[in-house]
Amino acid sequence: MKLILVFIISFLGIFAYSKNTISDNEYLLASECYNKSMFDSSSIYLELYLKKNDTSLSALKLLGLCNYNLTNYQKGIDIFTKVISIRSDDASLFNYRGSCYLKLLKYNDLRFLFSKSFF
Repeated sequence: MKLILVFIISFLGIFAYSKNTISDNEYLLASECYNKSMFDSSSIYLELYLKKNDTSLSALKLLGLCNYNLTNYQKGIDIFTKVISIRSDDASLFNYRGSCYLKLLKYNDLRFLFSKSFF
């Protein structure tokens, strides 16, 4: 009976580990795709990863950059705004969000953002 219990616990541990490994692999694949300028594929892997790890700042930031490169500027703004609400001490996030506003020609919003962020 003890042997069966040990087997079951071991199996559950391996199963839990494999789920984390799959999730981590999605992030690694997303990073590789991004580095190869395959932004569509990267965003797909990142969205799968974020379904399991919805507060991963690095994954959210990378997804925002993917959307910027895919010219999905409004979605990029939304993502960078979410990341800024979690971590507002990273100046690059404000820069990326401002770049999205600039591409959408939203100069009034851009002026307001930079005046709030840097002055």
